[in-house]
Amino acid sequence: MSNRLERLMYIDRLIRAPGGTTTDRLIEVCEVSRRSIEDDLRFMRDRMRAPLIYDRSANRYRYTNPDFRLPALDLDDDDLMALLVGAEIIARTGGSAVAAPYRAALSKITDRAVEPSEPGIRQELVGIWIGGNQGPPAPAGLFRDLNAAILDRAIVHLTYRAASTDAITERPVEPYGLYLHGDTWYLIAFCRLRQDWRYFHLARIQTWQVQAERYDWQPDFDISVFLHRTFSLEQTSETFEAVIRFLPPSSRYVRERLWHPQQTLTVAPDGSVTLTLPGSGQGELVRWVLGYGPDAEVLAPDSLRSAVQDHLHEAMARYR
Repeated sequence: MSNRLERLMYIDRLIRAPGGTTTDRLIEVCEVSRRSIEDDLRFMRDRMRAPLIYDRSANRYRYTNPDFRLPALDLDDDDLMALLVGAEIIARTGGSAVAAPYRAALSKITDRAVEPSEPGIRQELVGIWIGGNQGPPAPAGLFRDLNAAILDRAIVHLTYRAASTDAITERPVEPYGLYLHGDTWYLIAFCRLRQDWRYFHLARIQTWQVQAERYDWQPDFDISVFLHRTFSLEQTSETFEAVIRFLPPSSRYVRERLWHPQQTLTVAPDGSVTLTLPGSGQGELVRWVLGYGPDAEVLAPDSLRSAVQDHLHEAMARYR
C-alpha cells in the first residue's frame, strides 16, 4: 500500500496487538520495502510522539504506553475548504487516474474529521470553479507508483516518448519529485542514460517499472534551486539573460506577476516595462513572447531576438 496514512493505521494496529509485531510482519502486511517501514516508524516516533520501542529480547516493536492513540484529525472549515480546492485542482491537472484516489482519501478524512450533523462543505465544494485547460492525463497508476518510488528511493525504468521527435527511448531514472507546472505534471529525476537531471512529462511516459534497486540520495541536489534555475522547463547546459520589453496594455499584466525569483522589472515613463530574467532553452521563451503579439519585443540576447523574428516571418508568410 503506497498511501502512508493507511500504512500508519495498519502499523499502529499490528503494534497494538498482544506481544507487538516484527519488521518482517509489517513489510508483509504493508507490501512495501524495509526502508519504507523504517521511515514510517521513525515518523511515528518523531512526528506523532508514539511511545514506540524495539524490544530486542523479543525481536518486536511495541508501545510502552498501551493507552497511546494516533493523533485524531482536527480540521475546521478552512482546512476542509483547502483540501477540497486541492482535489479540484488535481482533478483538473492530473485526470481521473490521480483525482479518483485523492478524492477517495479525502472522503475518508472528511468522514473522520467532521460530525455527520455538521453543515457546510463536507460533501461538496460550492461556489468555486477551476478554469483553464485540462492537462493531459497521466496513465493510470503512474502517479501512485512514482510517488512510492520517490519515497523508497527506487530506480524506475521508463519508456519515454520525446515531444519534438516522437522518438522512443528506454532509460533508468532516479526519481526525486513530482512537479505541477501550469496544468501539466512532470517527474524530476536523474537520468542515468543522459547522466543529467531531467523533467519527464508524465503523459509521455509509455511504460514504467519500479525496480528493486535503490539509489543513494544526492544531498547536494536542491529541487527548489533546480526548478528556479531558469524561466522555462526547457533547459540546456547554456544559460543566458533574457531582456524583454512589454508595451501597454500588456505591460500592466506583466507587472502584476512574479515570473521568476531572480527577475528585475524596470518601468518606463511611457508605461512600458522591461523584464530581465534567466533563460536556457529558447523554445518555451519564444512561444511565451509570441503570445503577447506586438506588445512584446526581445532586446537581448540576439539569438533569442532572431528566433522570435524567424517565427514571425514564417507566420507572415502563411497569411500572405
